[in-house]
Amino acid sequence: MAIVSRNIDFSQGALGPGIKDNPNAQFNLDLQTARGTKPIRLNSRNTSDTSGNLIGLQCKPGGAGGAAATASVTAAEFSPRFADGTAGDSLIAAKFDPILQGSSGAGGNLSGALRGVEVNLTDGNGGTRTITGTSAAFRVFQQLTTKTFTNGLFVLHVEAAGGGVAWTGFAALPDDAQVSSTTGSEPALPANTGFIRVRVGSTLLKIPLYAN
Repeated sequence: MAIVSRNIDFSQGALGPGIKDNPNAQFNLDLQTARGTKPIRLNSRNTSDTSGNLIGLQCKPGGAGGAAATASVTAAEFSPRFADGTAGDSLIAAKFDPILQGSSGAGGNLSGALRGVEVNLTDGNGGTRTITGTSAAFRVFQQLTTKTFTNGLFVLHVEAAGGGVAWTGFAALPDDAQVSSTTGSEPALPANTGFIRVRVGSTLLKIPLYAN
């Protein structure tokens, strides 16, 4: 039997125990658990598959409106919040926690790598487009007002290694003579024209920047 997509109206009742119905379901498939401490779980299980690419959740919206389309495409949007006047603990938009389970000697080797987040910007190896905005693998923006951050506010926070394996370094950079390079003679450095402020331990330091 072929699997086909169908528009399903869940406005007539709850999907199941603890899941509310949605009176506007003809516009959105709105899944809400009755309690905020009970998440919607998708493929939260172990699998006995020994080959292939095991994917827990896939979301691939595609813009196909033609050359004149102006719509944006967003694969996923997370916007957790504390209501006005509501105190709490931490507020985290997304948490990635890949785990290598096992504590008994040979836990199983990985022929690949261990990554928390992987970003691949691709173009299908063809076609020409002009992207007007500043493009990046990661974009960070903040618009916070009248807030006090007792321990500072940073773009990136690296914790000390928590296990028996120390960090190899801060970053692995390409030797491409564009982002970074280990070859060629370094010209005389001009007077520094800027800096990046970082905190190492509890000490604030500046990394000098020089005109290219």
